[in-house]
Amino acid sequence: MSERATTRLRKLLARPGCVIAPGAADGFMARMLARIGFEAVYMTGFGTSLTRLGMSDVGLLTATEMVDNANRVVDASGLPVLADIDTGYGNPINVRRTIRDFEKAGVAAVHMEDQVSPKRCGHLAGKRVIPTVEMAAKLKAACDARNDPDLIIVARTDAIAVEGLDAALERGERYREAGADMLFIEAPVGREQCEQVARHFKGVPLLYNMAASGKTPDIPAEELGRMGFKLEICALYGFLAAIPAIEHMLAELKRTGTIGHLRGQMADFKEFTDIAGLPEIQQLEDRYGVPEDQRRKSSSSRTAMACPRTSVPRYDGNCGREYQGRCGRQPEMLMSSCSRIAVRVFLAPGCCPAKFSRIDCPGRRHQAGPVT
Repeated sequence: MSERATTRLRKLLARPGCVIAPGAADGFMARMLARIGFEAVYMTGFGTSLTRLGMSDVGLLTATEMVDNANRVVDASGLPVLADIDTGYGNPINVRRTIRDFEKAGVAAVHMEDQVSPKRCGHLAGKRVIPTVEMAAKLKAACDARNDPDLIIVARTDAIAVEGLDAALERGERYREAGADMLFIEAPVGREQCEQVARHFKGVPLLYNMAASGKTPDIPAEELGRMGFKLEICALYGFLAAIPAIEHMLAELKRTGTIGHLRGQMADFKEFTDIAGLPEIQQLEDRYGVPEDQRRKSSSSRTAMACPRTSVPRYDGNCGREYQGRCGRQPEMLMSSCSRIAVRVFLAPGCCPAKFSRIDCPGRRHQAGPVT
């Protein structure tokens, strides 16, 4: 029997240093994080609101939607997941059900905040907080409700922006007394406040939010570990990195009517299908003897053939070749399929597709045609 994700995360946090948990809001990013080699994932609430609703993190998502998303991130990553559970979605009784539902989704940890509902992102203005005693009761309910004693309950306070740092530190003490395994003092302003939080809670597991708002400084994980922080979340940086690339591609598509000249700047289809887990699916098809004509195909091979406008000969190879136009003009894609795999064919504009009307495949011949 494999080790539970909750136990795995506790072991990670028991090591010296600070664990990095980048943000994921869907199965795609969750798989990306696992592929790169991260050891934990943070299911970001803001990212989930953006991907599922196309809207800001202002308390619009329901508990059911967040639990469903957490389950998808857990399944796709295979890693310990810390999930944002907002305010717990009600009073202590509601919190009990929330914890049970997130446990069933397979998360390793949750963080719950002391904002008034409807809540908002911790780095937005206009926050309000509930009384300390009310939050402490909700934390007790959360700790009592967990079936797995290794599930980590993280108490988050947003009081710095509302009541000041001293009040936030006092709330942290009360939340620790209520049973919280880790404290999350949200949105300290500047390095001095970060250091003050670390000194005040020396020996207490702390979470650091490497937020994109600019309020909280960017401190390397190694340094955070020396300060006493055990877990660092980077909620939105995947989105922030992707936005300029996506906008550039779309602007070029609108301007030129093609993205052919950008192909070298993008991932190829093989990388795309690898991230999506197609190789694992193909291995399972082999294992279970799925008939050949029912198998998932991939145009992933990369053997080249010259454009017919040049005299470079065709490369011979196995079924599933990629042909690259080499006449110096932008390629267009056509496709042919054989019994094993799709064959990608690139033709430069002006090159007659009829010259590629027959493509050799072991044991078969096929007619090329445009990709649909």
